[in-house]
Amino acid sequence: MQANATYYEDTARTDVPVMVLYIVAIIVAPLWEEFIFRKCMWNELKIFGLVCTVIVTSIAFMLLHDPGVRIYALGTGIVLGIILIITNDFKMCFFYHAFNNMSVFTFYKDVARTQYDFQKMIIWSLAGAAIMALFILVNKNYRTAFKERWISACEQCKSDFCELRENKKTRRYACGMTCSAAAVLIAIATGFI
Repeated sequence: MQANATYYEDTARTDVPVMVLYIVAIIVAPLWEEFIFRKCMWNELKIFGLVCTVIVTSIAFMLLHDPGVRIYALGTGIVLGIILIITNDFKMCFFYHAFNNMSVFTFYKDVARTQYDFQKMIIWSLAGAAIMALFILVNKNYRTAFKERWISACEQCKSDFCELRENKKTRRYACGMTCSAAAVLIAIATGFI
């Protein structure tokens, strides 16, 4: 897939040293983006349920990125949301994001850096997700906390449903109930309940 040439003509700076670009892409950008999306937005949106929060933050994350990689960024946003749900740890999201951003500099099809090799980028992302999953499985604290949060999500779903009946289906409660129900379905499908 080819990157958007106009985007690069408008935003590219040829006088910036490559090392500065690496630092920005691998440290500064992930820290800033994770703070905005998985800290600030996440905390404001989680009252609507985990599924709604993951979807909204992932779409916002996607829109921040280059048009040539937006679908890839959407998938990355979803993976980052899942990592935050499982670990409840902002640092884990940062580490995965930094690892993932290394692919931006690594997997170009051409010397001019206008075409990405998405197949290699996806393999790199899956490798990062596998490393993250292995780390989570080995770390008992993450496993125990994750199971407790799913149990809490089930209780919240039941509570949301009761509030929905009492409040005559207001939009906020309907969205919260729907998202909580989806979270319970995911928990059942993944075997945590």
